[in-house]
Amino acid sequence: MTTTQGNLLFANTKAQGIYPKNTRQNPQLPTALQDLIITLKTTQFSLLEENPLLTITSTGIGNHGQLLHLTTRYFSFESDITTIPEDQRHILITIEDLAVCQQHILSAEVQHYRLTPRETEIYTLRSQRQSYKDIAKALFISINTVKRHCKSIKFKQHDVNWYEAHNLKEYSPCIGQRLANGYALQTPLKKRHPICKTHLF
Repeated sequence: MTTTQGNLLFANTKAQGIYPKNTRQNPQLPTALQDLIITLKTTQFSLLEENPLLTITSTGIGNHGQLLHLTTRYFSFESDITTIPEDQRHILITIEDLAVCQQHILSAEVQHYRLTPRETEIYTLRSQRQSYKDIAKALFISINTVKRHCKSIKFKQHDVNWYEAHNLKEYSPCIGQRLANGYALQTPLKKRHPICKTHLF
């Protein structure tokens, strides 16, 4: 949390880990955060009146070279931020390590699709855009083994998505109509592309 002048008021432990040089003893914010604050301050006031929770986002690089997703918005315990003088407002900055976020997403997908440990290894490497050849070399297995596991992952994705879509038909007239027309949805365990999500294979 900072002032509108860019002075640091508070940083939690994770933020201090990403930007360890920026503390209350050394409150100078990184350039990426300073630029984000300036952008928020120069946003048209009419937009802020329409949406007091208006956020500005950007990307930056942490002290350890990690790619970050940065979000900033005004913060106040008052119900209407527009009634507070600008020099008395606080700015809340959220910093997300994209690599950590991606790892959380992968972990959730692995659990969702019930992948085996070997499938998990291959799925993780494929998420990093590695080729079958590179994956085979990294895991000391053949390319055909990699392809076989990828095929198994596709089947699991399709099965889960197929059942989820059919469970949703009761809540979505659009999906129900598509099912009634036999459009896009095929029975499970067929070699088809997933229907609900974008995947890596």
